[in-house]
Amino acid sequence: MKKGKQKIIDVTFELILEQGIKETSVRDIAKAAGISIGTFTYHYPNKEELLFDIFEMVSGKQDKVLEEAFSSTTLEEKKKALEKILREATSNAYFMKLNYYLLGEAFAQNTTMLEKMKEKYSVWRMQFQEYLYGEIKAHGKEETLNASLLLAMIDGLAIQLLLDEASIDVKAMADKVIDILYS
Repeated sequence: MKKGKQKIIDVTFELILEQGIKETSVRDIAKAAGISIGTFTYHYPNKEELLFDIFEMVSGKQDKVLEEAFSSTTLEEKKKALEKILREATSNAYFMKLNYYLLGEAFAQNTTMLEKMKEKYSVWRMQFQEYLYGEIKAHGKEETLNASLLLAMIDGLAIQLLLDEASIDVKAMADKVIDILYS
């Protein structure tokens, strides 16, 4: 990544944490980064492209957790891996809010963003299929369907945590999902 882009990303990340996504304008970002709006648009044609880069950066952590989960073979290892995946995906309110903001943008007729989000969800679904493949395949269950259900559960869990953090027991949820998937 270019040094100029990284500076813009770092500044934007901080501004969004302070002000929120909608309240942070391109003008705010350019001013905080010490660049002109023209320089900003040289790197990013719009704020949504920048936010997607930030989303990619933050979601990279989840991708690494999923890669680690691939190596789990026993049911107990899979339970621990799933709990770690759920915790990682739902532990960062900033990431969850950014994800829903981008989804909102995508569904509000931003076709470029919609395609990027579809691609990202497709990658996640494939990663979950890989995680589930061995045991689920051996039991004759559909790993594609179960991967989609896991992804939907994470999205729903993230919304619930944003609305009412105290009511969610991530470990208990991971245990229940594993019991359902592997019984």
